[in-house]
Amino acid sequence: MWFRYRERLGKPTLIATSLFRQLTFASICVMILFTFAELATIQLITSLFFQNVQQLSARSASVRLLPNLIVGGFLNFATGLFIHRIPAVWLVLFGAVVSATSPLLMAVVDPSWPYWWMVFPAQALVPFCADSRHAQVLLS
Repeated sequence: MWFRYRERLGKPTLIATSLFRQLTFASICVMILFTFAELATIQLITSLFFQNVQQLSARSASVRLLPNLIVGGFLNFATGLFIHRIPAVWLVLFGAVVSATSPLLMAVVDPSWPYWWMVFPAQALVPFCADSRHAQVLLS
């Protein structure tokens, strides 16, 4: 409401509220909202899985979340390299499909299984969707 008020007065705002009336911009904002909600949720659930189900310490749980961080950093770099070569639609579609497998893997994991069987691949696949969404924002 504050930005709308300032926009009506002709004063500068951080983001013009009139942008949200454009379908492309609004849909991208909603997609990013859901993407980062999924990202935060899977990180929280995985952390709770490590600490409450497998009874690991907070430090051990944090170490097991590192593949998410490392793959996310690599994907940010790789997206910057390939964004002009691959259409954004394909990047977003590929990222969404790959990232959607992460919660599915965590849903069927058995707590007695080794970390490398299901949880490691699930952690490595989480950041694909978030990084491909950046490609769509940059190209729209």
